[in-house]
Amino acid sequence: MKIYFRILIAIYSLCAMGLGTLAVFAWYNPYFLNEQYDNLTFLTSQSRYSSIIFATLAFIFILLNLIFLITAFVPEKDNDVVMRKNEQGEVVISFASINAIAIIVAERFQEVNDVKSKVIKIKDSVGLVLKIKVFAEATIPNLAESMQKKIKTTIENNTGVKVETVKIQVENIQTSFKPN
Repeated sequence: MKIYFRILIAIYSLCAMGLGTLAVFAWYNPYFLNEQYDNLTFLTSQSRYSSIIFATLAFIFILLNLIFLITAFVPEKDNDVVMRKNEQGEVVISFASINAIAIIVAERFQEVNDVKSKVIKIKDSVGLVLKIKVFAEATIPNLAESMQKKIKTTIENNTGVKVETVKIQVENIQTSFKPN
């Protein structure tokens, strides 16, 4: 959820809490709302600025209600999946599945010590960014090219999702070679 939407929810929650508190006081003391109404009309009649502030706050509250009402009916896009359609229906493949395949394939290379993967959606296909740690004995250009080809073909064959790019970032070089 985006940060500005979280801020709006927080503001709305505070307003709702205030109205709820007023409702409790009104239940406890039936004359409470009359007193508050008299105070409010007195304040707004004393100064032009106070009525503008009150109207602005009321407008903001109405606007927040409209925003929440609209967002309730707008379907959320699920950006963490790739959908494939075929004759039988629809297949949804999560980014977690694509990540798992990429990590499994990358860890099969002996020169690789550690792998972190991130999937990026590119229209109907995906791109991958792999951050790896390799052993000192590795020939990095050959290893990266082999990994890119193997990861791309494995994901495309296993999931049917087109892989646009496989970016390999070597984060560190380890000194000892892992045993077979």
